[in-house]
Amino acid sequence: MLFIGIVDVICLPICALFHGYFAITGAVFCSHPTFIYLAGSFGFFFWVIESSGDIILAVNRCVEIISPIWGERLYNGNKAWIWMLFPIIYGLYVLFYTKPILYSGIYFAWFFNPHVGYIDDFGLVYNNPIQTFHNWLVTFGLSISYIVFTTVFFIRATNGNNKTSLAQKMSFLQVLAISIVNIACGLIYIYMNFFRISECIIYIASFLWVTAHGLPSLIYLFMNKTIRNDFFALFGYVPSQQLNFGINNFVGAKTVHLSSTARIAPSQINNINLH
Repeated sequence: MLFIGIVDVICLPICALFHGYFAITGAVFCSHPTFIYLAGSFGFFFWVIESSGDIILAVNRCVEIISPIWGERLYNGNKAWIWMLFPIIYGLYVLFYTKPILYSGIYFAWFFNPHVGYIDDFGLVYNNPIQTFHNWLVTFGLSISYIVFTTVFFIRATNGNNKTSLAQKMSFLQVLAISIVNIACGLIYIYMNFFRISECIIYIASFLWVTAHGLPSLIYLFMNKTIRNDFFALFGYVPSQQLNFGINNFVGAKTVHLSSTARIAPSQINNINLH
């Protein structure tokens, strides 16, 4: 998540600030050729890295729920950073050996065709098959990962053998929310470069690209307790934490939760299990 977050922060100036500047000035490729070319190259570069990282993260969640032992073997410690080398190498290939997407001030979006709006092409001359391939890869890779995760989760729940922790569920929901945005953004960008669509949908695609890089920080802040506590700590506020004790067999088969301020009789100490 840290790696993806860094990529998101770097890419936001391109897909948000530069995009806004181009929109306000009505820029087209002929008016800012070098600027738009570089922005499109690096924008696509960071999109590839971020969305590829999401696929790896989704696969990681599937492996952890299917086999925690293999999840530990494959992703524990510095191994996670080794996995991140694959998106970086893939992104560098895209940056140096493929055509960039180019901004159009006519539709306020990024296209293969620099003349879109007055010389229609729809992928015949101006085309980047790697981008099309990658967006399909994101769509199917993330979709399959979540189908597998959901299937395993419900099978375990049905069999009464649900060992999925709350942390795993919350982590999965975080990645799911981010990936839905990535899938929608990738599909619309594929379609609008090959077919004529309404301007409203094109605007939605541009908004989704910004959201794909800007939404994760909000999702982590609201859904990840550790990140939320660290965020508050930056401002000198440390949320109060309660030490919970689970007392099994204290009253029949019920479990009673006591806070650290509760009084516990000495005769009850042997029945206390920390969790």
